[in-house]
Amino acid sequence: RCGPYIDGTGTQHLTRCSYADPGATCSDDVSLPMCTCGAGYTGPTCGMREYIFHKITWNGCFISAIALLDIIRIAQTSPAALIDVLPLLYAFLTEEQKKALSWSLDEVIDSIDYEMMGVDDASAFTQVFDDQLGNCYTFNYANKTNPVEGVYNTRFTGQSRGFTINLKLDPSEQVAWIESAAISAYIHAPGTPPAQGILYSLRAAASDVIALRRTITKLNSHCIVSRAALKRNYYQDGDYTTDGCYSACYQDKVLEKCGCMDARYKKAASATQCLFKDNECINSVSATYEEPQSWRSCSCPAACYQEVYALSATKAALPFKMPNCANVTYGCPDQMQKIARLTIYLDSLENQVYVEMQKMSLSTLLSQFGGQIGFLLGMSIVGILEICVLCGTLGKDHC
Repeated sequence: RCGPYIDGTGTQHLTRCSYADPGATCSDDVSLPMCTCGAGYTGPTCGMREYIFHKITWNGCFISAIALLDIIRIAQTSPAALIDVLPLLYAFLTEEQKKALSWSLDEVIDSIDYEMMGVDDASAFTQVFDDQLGNCYTFNYANKTNPVEGVYNTRFTGQSRGFTINLKLDPSEQVAWIESAAISAYIHAPGTPPAQGILYSLRAAASDVIALRRTITKLNSHCIVSRAALKRNYYQDGDYTTDGCYSACYQDKVLEKCGCMDARYKKAASATQCLFKDNECINSVSATYEEPQSWRSCSCPAACYQEVYALSATKAALPFKMPNCANVTYGCPDQMQKIARLTIYLDSLENQVYVEMQKMSLSTLLSQFGGQIGFLLGMSIVGILEICVLCGTLGKDHC
């Protein structure tokens, strides 16, 4: 991490941090940023001069140098902050251009099998674009979007009868302050947007095995059957979810106050995405109105049908043959650091199902009401007859 660094010209430097900044220091503590820059320098390896940022324009618009530098500094300790702001920086690009910048299917998948049989990658995976995650490749997503082809139904339980995939990771494309390469996997119901699933991080040189149990919830009242039944805007792809509904409420509010929609979420086809210069306006909307769940104007019922997965996972080192480096002059790359293996299977074919039932249906209510009324009326008539008989008997006794 902090050893000697040789640049492209063959010049050796004390550390990678001091390549451009002689006053930079390097830390071996992996919990801290690798480089601490001297005055006038910035960046993950202190390779950039701060004065350059004061001349930056992005897509023809001036960008606040201070705001951009703050993002870079925060990102060194919190990568999520960088992921959060990237959609705003690239909002001026079209969706097709963004897809081209992200990884393709061939760059992600090394091999795949389902129930111990090979699978055609192109037909098994559906590409879904997310503004924060980039290209997402979802296995078996087609059973919602294309019910005829690409459907994989679970017929057996057990690890050997599950879904196994080897993923490619390129450590050279990881940002400098991330110590180990990893890729994100989202486990979600078919048709549900990937980002709304369970996040599981797959690290390089590791084999992860995940056992799933499915829980199904069926509601019968105050719920939404499909997106068509929702009487408000909805922008997310896939099936209806409450998160997607609240996201649409938020986007409508940002459009009202800022004249654009937040680039981090799905937007209306006719709206424009907010740029980095609009970030202050977006933050003011969040600070002023808080979460959409608290808005009276935003009513988002639950979905009538919901699938939730509970998982138990194990992790082990990935067995791999050492590479043959006999003819390699400049070091020997470790192939283990470029592969991550994931196996997913259902632990049981039995599902835990929760069904909302009426405490008393209308027919039951009417029958019980009729029974009670009949009982009371019957008692009343008998009582009246008994009183008449009593009066007649008493009258005879007095005569």
